[in-house]
Amino acid sequence: MSRPFHRLVALTLGLGLTGLATAGPAPANPPPPARWGSPAQPAATFAGVQPVSFQQAAPAPAAVIERPVALPVPQPLPNPAHDPGLQPARFLPTGNEPNTKPPLMRPDAGDLSPGMFTWKQTPEAGDAKDPATIGTFPRPTGTGTPLPLPLGPGAGGTPLPANPVSSNPVVGTPLPMPGTPAVGVPGPVVSSPFPAPGVVPGGPIVGPGPVVGHPVASGLPGVPSAVPCPPGQPCPPTPCPPGQACPPTPCPPGVACPGPVAMQRVCPMPSIVDGADECYTPWSTFYVSSEYLLWWAKGADTPALASTGPASAAIPGVLGDPTTTVLFGGQALLDGTRSGYRISSGFWLDQARCFGVDGNYLYLNKATERFTSASPGVPELARPFFDVRNGREGTQVVASNKADEPAAGFVDISLSSELWGAEANFRTNLMCGSGCFVDLLLGWRTLTLQDRFEYTELISSRLAAEPGSFLHRDIFQSKNTFHGGQIGLVGEHRFADRWTFGWAAKVAMGNTRQQVDIFGATQITGSVRNDGLYQGGILAQRTNIGTHTKDVFAVVPEVTVNLGYDWTPNIRSFVGYNFLYWSNVARATEQINRNINPNLFAPGTVPLDGPNEPSFSWRNTGYWAQGVNFGLEFRW
Repeated sequence: MSRPFHRLVALTLGLGLTGLATAGPAPANPPPPARWGSPAQPAATFAGVQPVSFQQAAPAPAAVIERPVALPVPQPLPNPAHDPGLQPARFLPTGNEPNTKPPLMRPDAGDLSPGMFTWKQTPEAGDAKDPATIGTFPRPTGTGTPLPLPLGPGAGGTPLPANPVSSNPVVGTPLPMPGTPAVGVPGPVVSSPFPAPGVVPGGPIVGPGPVVGHPVASGLPGVPSAVPCPPGQPCPPTPCPPGQACPPTPCPPGVACPGPVAMQRVCPMPSIVDGADECYTPWSTFYVSSEYLLWWAKGADTPALASTGPASAAIPGVLGDPTTTVLFGGQALLDGTRSGYRISSGFWLDQARCFGVDGNYLYLNKATERFTSASPGVPELARPFFDVRNGREGTQVVASNKADEPAAGFVDISLSSELWGAEANFRTNLMCGSGCFVDLLLGWRTLTLQDRFEYTELISSRLAAEPGSFLHRDIFQSKNTFHGGQIGLVGEHRFADRWTFGWAAKVAMGNTRQQVDIFGATQITGSVRNDGLYQGGILAQRTNIGTHTKDVFAVVPEVTVNLGYDWTPNIRSFVGYNFLYWSNVARATEQINRNINPNLFAPGTVPLDGPNEPSFSWRNTGYWAQGVNFGLEFRW
């Protein structure tokens, strides 16, 4: 053989002799096997298994496991030394199976009885399963060969006794797992399953060598066990499994729960959108706003109430004659713009702004129409109506220059309408996100629409045979009052930091109480034989005078949109559009009946000759109001 080969053989024999010289002699009488439940035994063995030898390794830099453990509901572990019903765990996979990842194994520090330790399996990052308790085993002590991990009944191993007890101190290095290098081989430092001497259970567990656990299965399949927090240390944050909702984090036993986060949305009902962690709310506890309204409303249909025509006409001012001009009426009136205001306020009942109350008061200023005319006889001035006695259009003369009925007259016609209302709502959040919200409104609403029509005329007869003055007054007044329940949605979306787009859609359903009051009177002075005060004017006669009421079902929807700008966190200005509709109302001028029997004119004829007209009959219509609003809102 070559010289290098001889050198290699000599080197190998020298190393072997050196190792034999340094090793101590084997004990002459090895200690007897330890029995379960005998705390005085210095070693623990299983039947047919040699004891394992433990040596205290040199100190090495400690590595503390900081892997967070998902804790659905922390529960204290039972003490195996006092729980005879504890079943041993089974160890199934070895870590070499396909599609398996070796989970980290570590002892549990929650309840370490003397001589005992508990294995915990911690899932790797990304796993959706909970940590599982693997089993409770005696702490091996003494010297000898490694102990095999016990198996449960039916798994080919020796089951654990019901109450294993050991009081020997824990010494030595961690047990090497299959496929891992021995102690002292360089590698990553992983937590030891046994605390080093002097280390209080529950503190950081350190170890000098690598320990890699093989995959194991819980002895209670399908029942994960919670890992308690180390005594005296705060619990780590609980990660949420990917794709699953996070459960509420309970407070560990003996650790005070933190107080509620100020103004955090914790509503029981809302659905959080756009992945927001909490809901956007634009207001503080109280809020109030004031708005100026520039609205216009649906006009009231008004019959022709004053007319004129040439004196050469057969009947000056009669409707249907092409020479007649209508001076007032014959169209919808009160449809111009008007001003108004709305005051809104509200407050939240809870700190999370989930439940609140709000309301507003609306007033639309009185809209008016007025017509005044006086004539000494020229031009002709008349009041048109339909003569039911003769079955044709006719007029009541106010001023004329005709020889058979000369008169001077004066006419004053006024018409007005006003709207007001209020609402009160319970408010709760339905949906919210980082820059938007949608709230539900449930409440009550009232509206009142009041119209008034008044006609006054003064006629002075210039006929020598029948002198006198005649004062006629007709008044029609209607009042509609709505009361009903309301439901709606209100929302807001914030954009461009300070700009907001708000909207509201509401609908109220309930009862409208309609009331129409009709009054008419005539006063005659300076006549030959008929001076006095008489019931009935021209349009209001004893056949329709009085108070008329009825109740009808009505629907009141409303839509509002606003564009707002936040000048400060407490002040916002906004401009918007509002549309309000009322399905069933009675307007004053629409209750006028133009069918008149002239025999009812004062002083009248008794008994009445001809039909009892004008009569009263209900005429209902819809009503709407819309316009722009300019507002300022304060919140605190």
